Amino acid sequence: MKRIITFSVCLLFSAVLQAQLITKTVNVNVPGTLSTLIASNETKNIGELKIRGNIDARDFDYITYFIRFPNLSKIDIGSANILAYEGRLFNSMSKKVYPANEIPSYSFYLAHSLVEIILPQSLHSIGEAAFSSCENLFCITIPSSVTKIENYAFSKCVGLSCINFGSSVDSIGYWAFHGCEKLTQIEIPKSVSFIRERAFDQCSNLSTVKVDINNPNFSTVDNVLFNKSRSKLIFFPLGKRVNNYVVPSSVDTICAYSFYGCSQLAGVNLSNRLIFIGKEAFYNCSNLTGISFPASLQSIGQAAFCGCSKVVTITTPERLNDIGYSAFSNCTSLSEVNILGTLTETESSLFSGCIKLVKAVLPNSVTTIKDGTFSGCQSLTSLTLPASLTSIEKRAFAGCSKLSNLELPESVKVLDIEHLTDALLCKRSKFRHLWRE
Repeated sequence: MKRIITFSVCLLFSAVLQAQLITKTVNVNVPGTLSTLIASNETKNIGELKIRGNIDARDFDYITYFIRFPNLSKIDIGSANILAYEGRLFNSMSKKVYPANEIPSYSFYLAHSLVEIILPQSLHSIGEAAFSSCENLFCITIPSSVTKIENYAFSKCVGLSCINFGSSVDSIGYWAFHGCEKLTQIEIPKSVSFIRERAFDQCSNLSTVKVDINNPNFSTVDNVLFNKSRSKLIFFPLGKRVNNYVVPSSVDTICAYSFYGCSQLAGVNLSNRLIFIGKEAFYNCSNLTGISFPASLQSIGQAAFCGCSKVVTITTPERLNDIGYSAFSNCTSLSEVNILGTLTETESSLFSGCIKLVKAVLPNSVTTIKDGTFSGCQSLTSLTLPASLTSIEKRAFAGCSKLSNLELPESVKVLDIEHLTDALLCKRSKFRHLWRE
């Protein structure tokens, strides 16, 4: 009974508070003077703020850092002119130029109460993190005058479910809409020529991706984003709930972060034309059970398959000449690896944390095993080293407690003993001239 009464009181208080909120219209004749036109004792009662006239970065700074308007849910600057300003703001250490017709960086960062904003039709750019973490911002309409959306502009706007891109947007920045969890669809206009990596990363319910048919740079197939010729797979939306995906035969490049965190994905059939897999392309695809690399593959980027915890075996093609660091780290079910190709060195932490890895074979082209390559591979018992090997760096076998029968080829000239296992250290007398202590 007490809980019901408390809840009712809270509802009543909320209703009273809403009734007390006002709409405030301010005409700013001299830019930088918004703070003088709003009394300090009325800021907490402003639910909607309409700003007219001429404003600059100092006025945005006032809203952001001085009072934050705790109950402000709607801002209308549609009729305002944003002028250039050069100087030092409250939160900055030095002078800076703030361009005209731009929402300055971090203007509404952490404005939790903000639900709606109307932007001016003269706006050209939305600055870095301008609306980042506005968790209640529901919908945003980008004016047709805007050409650039900067990095992090709407990142972590977890309540954002609607984006209306203007007809002139040319560039969408890195992490621009990262973590917009309620976003279900986007439509890229024909004007867009550049989309930075991870622009729509961690949008967990994004399932529909459309591109204007007249866009000369991008296209979609089954809601997956590609370049126009479909030779590059750019982005696979997290909300696309499929267990298996067949990469189109036209694809020769899987771009960085393209399948990042797609935990529902169990299988991927790669194109027979595939040459390059980018950085963290399949990072933390935790249900990916296996992957077959085509003979055409030449390069695998750093951490490309890191955290793919259900992959059991890996065999690379003979044309492979580059694997980035940590490419297969923390693949905790991986038991066997057969690396073919023309690699000259194993990058750092390549298989680190692969706790079930038992057997690994390296190609005859390898001359260096870099630091941490097999660190934490506690089940590793069999490792075939090539005759071409000349150097083994520190921590290469740190934590490989079961690796006791390693045969070092005569070609090895440098061997760093730091964090080698006791089983390997017992061979010290035979290879004393190699140790680097």
